[in-house]
Amino acid sequence: MVEAAAVLERLDTAGVTLEVGKCTFGATSIEYLRHHLGPDCMRSLQRLVTAIEKFPQLMEDLVAAVQQRSNQCRDLAERGSYKGMLLRTTDGVLKARTDEGCRTVLPVELWATAFNEAHGSIWAGHLREPQTLARLKRAFWWPQMRASVAAWVIGRQDCGSRKVRSKLVVPPLRSVGVGERCDRWAMDLAGLLHVTPRSNTYVVAFVEYLSKYAIAVAVPNRAATTVARTLMEEVMLRHGSFRGLLTNGAKELVGSVMEELTQPLQAKHTTPVPYWPNLVGLVQRFNRTWKGVVSMTTNATQDDWGEWLPAAAYAYKSARYTATGFAPFEIMYGRLHRAPGNLLRPERRESDRQARYYDRGVRSDFKVRDGLLVWAYKPPRGPHITKFRHQWRGPAVLLEAIDFDNHRILFLDTREKEVVHCSALVPYHVDDSVLQAQALDLASSLGDDAAASSAPDDEVVVALPVRLLTWPHTRLHQTEAGGFLAEVARRKRTGMNVAERIWVSLGDYELLWRDGRVEGNVLT
Repeated sequence: MVEAAAVLERLDTAGVTLEVGKCTFGATSIEYLRHHLGPDCMRSLQRLVTAIEKFPQLMEDLVAAVQQRSNQCRDLAERGSYKGMLLRTTDGVLKARTDEGCRTVLPVELWATAFNEAHGSIWAGHLREPQTLARLKRAFWWPQMRASVAAWVIGRQDCGSRKVRSKLVVPPLRSVGVGERCDRWAMDLAGLLHVTPRSNTYVVAFVEYLSKYAIAVAVPNRAATTVARTLMEEVMLRHGSFRGLLTNGAKELVGSVMEELTQPLQAKHTTPVPYWPNLVGLVQRFNRTWKGVVSMTTNATQDDWGEWLPAAAYAYKSARYTATGFAPFEIMYGRLHRAPGNLLRPERRESDRQARYYDRGVRSDFKVRDGLLVWAYKPPRGPHITKFRHQWRGPAVLLEAIDFDNHRILFLDTREKEVVHCSALVPYHVDDSVLQAQALDLASSLGDDAAASSAPDDEVVVALPVRLLTWPHTRLHQTEAGGFLAEVARRKRTGMNVAERIWVSLGDYELLWRDGRVEGNVLT
């Protein structure tokens, strides 16, 4: 380095100049000297040349002399190796064969000089431990070299007072307390952005701490009155009064206007300390999110961001939040949001879930089958209908099943046929003992006493099947109790062709029909 400086001085004395674009002589040394580039030549700065001349240089003759009086170097030379690494004396200088090559073993007495050259010199730049170690390993080696370099670098006064370092003490995270929904909001102001057609240049953002529900509103300026009006319209008048508001220390967020707004509400306004601004990190992270979403849709001039801001806020609110496991919209409103895709393409899973929920109320207290006597729910309609009119009609006979749980029935009193859903049908119960007595009494009054008394013991008086009551020749009689009697044909077991007619109840139909004792309109 000193020789390069002397060459430059002699060239200057002789009036010889070096062209900057073509000079390759001593390029590294001239770079260290931080030469001055003039209009026609390069010259070294004299004060830097002087500093280089006064800086101690580790020449090999100096290193060899110090090695001779160093006990550590003499011990290493006698051992000939160190942890598998060979140590040999070449030209009076002890050297070690490292993985990077042959390096001079530097005695402890010269460590400080080497540290100053590799770390504290003007070309070393006071860099960190890895850079300093790399510079020293180019020429020197000594035992536990990395540890000694690290201890030297970390102990420098100049480096310790200036360099940025990682925090050695980080306090644990403390919860700010979210309370109930809409109790605590964080507010922040983002901008300056490109002017939109509506003259908006800033965005006021709000995030609710419990649900993570976010609001983003474009505003024309960052005045305190504008921010306060936005807080009133978008938060208080929509979601109610709040108990806590967190903002940073910006003057438009902590001024007298904001104080006049929060004091009547008895809301606590909190701002973070300057050295720990993470208190409002929730809303600042939302600002980063909506900016990323808007950047995907904005035009080349970036002046239409106001049109995409509501959509970006909606995407944030409707997406699942990792910390809570739910979408902010779901926690705020207590239901899932409905996107256009959900309305057009409903999920089968949700349909099955709703079906299972409905099927919990499914009941089947009686088996609906053809020929069953039922009540049908048919409330009367029309003018002059009062609350005292009866809602159920019957008896009716189930004729056949139709699709979607509907049945065709026949009303026995009016002979009308209608289609009724199964949920509007209940069984019609018949008191057989009373109806049988009424049937015998009616038959006696019609002159059938003799036929009834002469019937053999093995002959059973049975009821006509309900499905045969639809025939035109069958007569029905309604008693004062509300029950029905049917006029049916009966013949003896001897195969007589002429059948006599009797009045019987309807209650025995199902038993005889199951036994197969009905043939056409005649009972056997």
